[in-house]
Amino acid sequence: MGIKDARQILDKMQSLAGKMRSEDNEKSKRRLAENLSSLAEQFRKNAEKFPS
Repeated sequence: MGIKDARQILDKMQSLAGKMRSEDNEKSKRRLAENLSSLAEQFRKNAEKFPS
């Protein structure tokens, strides 16, 4: 994962968070939260490949 990939994942996470804030339907919020969680997990796994 390069910087470009990281930025794309973070942009998607930010977009999903914004959608969650504006969503009234609880089922939709839950689905968006699951997507956000999945992206965060993907980001974490990719970030572990790089030394700190």
